Amino acid sequence: MLRYGPHRSQFLELSTPAGPSRGTVLLLHGGFWRARHGVELMRPLVPSLLAAGFAAANAEYRRVGGDGGWPATPDDVVAARAALGADVIAVGHSAGAQLAVCLARRGGVRAVVSLAGVLDVVAAARDGLGEGAAPAFLGGLPDEVPEVYAAASPMALTPVGVPVTCLHAPGDQRVPFAQSAAFTAATGDRLLAVAGDHFTPIDPGSAAWAAALAEVSALAGPRPS
Repeated sequence: MLRYGPHRSQFLELSTPAGPSRGTVLLLHGGFWRARHGVELMRPLVPSLLAAGFAAANAEYRRVGGDGGWPATPDDVVAARAALGADVIAVGHSAGAQLAVCLARRGGVRAVVSLAGVLDVVAAARDGLGEGAAPAFLGGLPDEVPEVYAAASPMALTPVGVPVTCLHAPGDQRVPFAQSAAFTAATGDRLLAVAGDHFTPIDPGSAAWAAALAEVSALAGPRPS
């Protein structure tokens, strides 16, 4: 474990492959930015990343209900990334994808893979996703803190500056497929419709995660000899 700050939630779980590394994958879990969920959500993905030759950095960060919120949560993600080496691809699930794109916009990652991502926080607030998760995270509704939503919404941060591949299940009942469809329509990035539900992309045995891992591998380039 690597700590990047003094708070109990400011740490990375680091794992390295047996052979030469193809780079580091920064895993950013979801949970609608709330403290009830943490790094345990992304741990099952680590063995397949290691087998593919990647180092894995599973990041914890301050969340709503645990001293987090805006801007502490994204600031933690920036600090976590700064504690790693030079070559990083960010993989974020759900709210973690929002954090991944915000991180990419601030520099420091070569690409993002969004898994069922919350990519439009204005729409998330309007649609009441996560029982009001976006206003709780951002400190109000869009018309109350419009400048915060403009800084926090991937839809408002285009062009991101790096490739963003979006994998999303049309049957997702927690974060609408329309979030990824609208984002990629605006950016020209790659959209992959996958079978399953909101959590299928982080099931290491699923075809959705196999597709995500293939995207990470393609973005990283050939394995070192």
